[in-house]
Amino acid sequence: MQRWRQRGLAVFSMLALAGVSACGAPQGVAKPTPKVAGRIAESIGFWAKGAHASLPPASKYPRSITVFSPLWYTLNPTGTVRAHVDAAVSKSAAALRWKLVPIVNLAGLPAFLTSVPGRMAVAKSLSALVRTHHYAGLNLDFEPASVRYRTDLASFIADLHDWLPPGGKGLYLDLVPASGGAYDYKGMTPNLTAYILMSYDQHDSGSPPGPVAATSWVSARLARILSVAPASKVDLGLAFYGYRWLAGTTKAATLPLNAIPPAVSAHAKYNAVDQEMTGSYTSSSGKHYVFWYESPKGLAAKIKLAESKHLRGVGIWRLGYQTGPALALVQKAMGATTAPTAAAPRKKSAPKPAGKPTGKPSTGKGVPKTSTARKKSASSPHP
Repeated sequence: MQRWRQRGLAVFSMLALAGVSACGAPQGVAKPTPKVAGRIAESIGFWAKGAHASLPPASKYPRSITVFSPLWYTLNPTGTVRAHVDAAVSKSAAALRWKLVPIVNLAGLPAFLTSVPGRMAVAKSLSALVRTHHYAGLNLDFEPASVRYRTDLASFIADLHDWLPPGGKGLYLDLVPASGGAYDYKGMTPNLTAYILMSYDQHDSGSPPGPVAATSWVSARLARILSVAPASKVDLGLAFYGYRWLAGTTKAATLPLNAIPPAVSAHAKYNAVDQEMTGSYTSSSGKHYVFWYESPKGLAAKIKLAESKHLRGVGIWRLGYQTGPALALVQKAMGATTAPTAAAPRKKSAPKPAGKPTGKPSTGKGVPKTSTARKKSASSPHP
């Protein structure tokens, strides 16, 4: 999910749709997970290229994610598609048995929404991508399109839903914390699988220091969405990062959970009110810094909030920022504590002559481990 305040920072090369190679094995929509009281049924892991862009260790936390949503397609104002698919990442996701639902974001205001032919052409184009690559659906990262596109966006979502193949009907829409009335929930909800509330960046680069997603702030934004959409169609966004500000400025750098500098962690304390880690320190060069970032304890509080409101699930921004404890929390909330394994086929042995030793009994060991392909890519701004 591309961060709503930094839209358009990453520049991708144009690729003709006909030239985009198929990625991975078929990713059809699985049967809905039965909803257990107090337990989330879905976890969406977002992915984008960056300095910390590796996928989680497959052998430890594969069940922490059910839907994998990489930033792979961008729509230009006219509706043409720019593709930036990573075949190696797709292969890794397939090995982990994650449903593949790529992100489609916008580069500028979507003029194509204003005409029926324009909307229809894009709906057909995106549907063709789903069919060609056997995706389980699409994630629309329109943040937001603008109030003037309110009705047109709802119409486009209806068209896209109708054109998607039966095996790729998963259709998600990312919601910014404050949309200014740009969404027609009544018109969109029947055609969407779920809304993903981007419940983070309460404070970020460009604002004074403060919590990234104070639990009380998240709760208030969630209450607003639940007043217009059913809980069964809402995923709560979780921030796997934080920010460090140069004191006295609004300039901040991203702090991935798996790359918290020692100088930060050494001065961090848990803020029980906002339920995040925070603190300040002065560097050896004399610069003063203030920081806020998420922690397993704060994430646990937000997952508990999602469970208490009977939400569909959670969305993680982003894979590549993860730590083991953070993923373990999500995996536990999904009702899974161990990696899925398949019993190793037993070798058939030839009949042994009577009276000869039968050998040692089988231990049942030897279950093959799932592997994850690690990929390092060029650094890009936190979307």
